[in-house]
Amino acid sequence: MAGNARDDQAPGRVKGGRADAMEDDPRTGHELTLDLLRTVLPSPRWDNLDFLDWVYDRNPVGELVEQNVDRDGKRLCHIGGVPIELRSADDAGRFMILYNSSAAPEEQGKGTYVKTLFTLHGRATELGFHGMMGVTNAASTGPATKGFKARMLGALPAKLCVPTVLRSPHHTHHLADAAFLDSTEFESIMADIDETPAGAWTQSWTPDVMRWRLRWPGRDYTVHVGPDLVAVSTLTSFNGVPIAALLKLVPRHGARGPLSSARMIAAICKYHWTPAAVYAGFNANVPVKGFHLRQDRLPSPLNLLFLSTSDHVDTDSFRFETFEFLDFDAY
Repeated sequence: MAGNARDDQAPGRVKGGRADAMEDDPRTGHELTLDLLRTVLPSPRWDNLDFLDWVYDRNPVGELVEQNVDRDGKRLCHIGGVPIELRSADDAGRFMILYNSSAAPEEQGKGTYVKTLFTLHGRATELGFHGMMGVTNAASTGPATKGFKARMLGALPAKLCVPTVLRSPHHTHHLADAAFLDSTEFESIMADIDETPAGAWTQSWTPDVMRWRLRWPGRDYTVHVGPDLVAVSTLTSFNGVPIAALLKLVPRHGARGPLSSARMIAAICKYHWTPAAVYAGFNANVPVKGFHLRQDRLPSPLNLLFLSTSDHVDTDSFRFETFEFLDFDAY
């Protein structure tokens, strides 16, 4: 759901997700989407088609379900529904996480974005998805909650984590390059990370899904392995100061927490040569301690929204057990 769409009109239906569709346009759908994203969500990700091609078309969980509105050779609205698998203590199923939700400037305030969300919701229901979710910025939260009636689960808490231990022995670090991701060592490390019993809903991280996620273009990821945890990080910066971004923490060998993250955070900061790590989200099995970053000091709140698309899941009672940076598209 993340994007800059701004709508305050009543919901409606967009027939087929398109208006005056271009039947003979020689460009691919992703190229039309790229033009829109370059306008409304500036990012180095849109320098070429690599990111969309990989994230949209190579997902091992299933095919992209996208909804678009096109007119006169231009994409006016786009929402990419990327399938993911979630599991809980009582159930498991396929959900949809919404990426790159965008409306062109001339469509903002006309209800186009909300209408497109409703059309995609209907398709998700028909295709058997359990629910749909997204992480929205401030501009998109209002339309999604007021017009679309999605439930806001809350703003993801952001923390600055300064190492609190001096030593972190027995940790190894692996740059997630092609050689490592294709190795038997990667398979061995990831073989049991999805075996921790779940309470509330959490994403299923099979080796294939993790391999796909760590091959996302535009970032260098590192896998960190400790005695009881596997973690994923990347290097970022704030005001020119290098900072480690802590993206995922998973217990090893099917263990259930709470397990301390202190030694892993120290190992990650030492590996990246950074004074601290930034973390956003929550983890029932590996809680993360740090200095809370005030929402009004962040570039934009990261609001987690959810809406059921089936009788299997109730919108009002749905709850995540774990949701972190690697579970969506911030990095």
